[in-house]
Amino acid sequence: MTLCDNKKIIVVEPGSSMMYISEAIKMLGYQPIVLASIKEYSGDQKSYLEKSGYYEVDAKSVDNIINCIEENQLTNIHGILSTADRYIIPACLAAERLGIKGMDPALLKLNNKIDVFNLIQEFSPSSIIINYKNIPWDELDEMLQKYGAIVVKPSKSAGGKGIIEIKSTDGLSTLNSFLINEKKVDLLNQDLIVQPKLEGTLYSVEGYVKDGVPIYIGLSKRTRIGCTESRNEFPTETYNPELFSKMKSIVEALIKRSSYCNGYFHAEFLADEHYTVLIDANFGRVGGGGIALQIAHSYGVPIEKLYSHVVDITLLENKIYNGSIYCGSRRDTMFIQYSTESSGVFENLETSEPLKSYHVQMAEKGKRLQPVGQNNNSLVGILVGDVKDVLLDITHITVHTDQGIFTPVY
Repeated sequence: MTLCDNKKIIVVEPGSSMMYISEAIKMLGYQPIVLASIKEYSGDQKSYLEKSGYYEVDAKSVDNIINCIEENQLTNIHGILSTADRYIIPACLAAERLGIKGMDPALLKLNNKIDVFNLIQEFSPSSIIINYKNIPWDELDEMLQKYGAIVVKPSKSAGGKGIIEIKSTDGLSTLNSFLINEKKVDLLNQDLIVQPKLEGTLYSVEGYVKDGVPIYIGLSKRTRIGCTESRNEFPTETYNPELFSKMKSIVEALIKRSSYCNGYFHAEFLADEHYTVLIDANFGRVGGGGIALQIAHSYGVPIEKLYSHVVDITLLENKIYNGSIYCGSRRDTMFIQYSTESSGVFENLETSEPLKSYHVQMAEKGKRLQPVGQNNNSLVGILVGDVKDVLLDITHITVHTDQGIFTPVY
């Protein structure tokens, strides 16, 4: 394709799409412009960002995004999007203020966990809305005593950042200090949602919406260690079609009530024999981490083409592809996001055999690794591929830190 009169598409914080989104935009005939903060990235993603070029900006602020665009005289812009949860709302607002094409305006609500809860309360866990200045301690203690553990989540965050799990009354007494001392997410100036810590299997429904109609890509079955995502199997809906049907009905209710028209989704559910509840809508983007890579591998689609379809659906009204890119048979796939059991300063990785899977290194030399379970900042690397290849490859990897040599935890 030829460039569309050198028109630009701005990506605000690409997140896990970092290594693919620019090429995807070029495939559509547009010039990609990346606005990002280098401190948000490490490993292979950071190296790619440094080589490919970007404009440094703290994109949590809409003013910062607009100032960066104006100061660098970025003109002839077709549209703005983000492929990372935390930056979808600022990207939407920046596009609105600049009067250019942006992501679906319904995302202003769909990227707020409290707004989503209010839209589909009957399909959500029991919830209490709090903020730092107004904490109903008696209600929280009542929920804690009833369920044995509760989880406090920011209304606007992702990747396990800013989440605290409370298992006792003593733990509840530390909530204030946690809110004050958390550095990765501002918890003092946003509402928080408190829900019971539910057991069950974690799933995510993968798909996109075109003109208000959902198109389903498949169902992922996921595993976590604490707040760290660790494994994902895709596709899995054929093993439990009734469960998949129920989840689809919840997704469709959310689409209808929010008036979401165009864009991807990666809706997370918890399910067991007693309930199926939506725990995170994740509308506006394809699944992060290794999920997009996994979907692409399963369908035999280049990852850059997958992301070009994301951009096409989000900003170009699906005019380039004029339909779905997901056709034909699928492979059974897995991704593993591996971490270490204990903290330490990362030194390097070693592999005893050549890897058959696709590998992305998330840690770089000198990065302090957090113990697995706290959030996704503990991640060392990602493996994506056929199930048997991934499970074999992970046994060939060792992680070297200043505390010793460790086998991956996943």
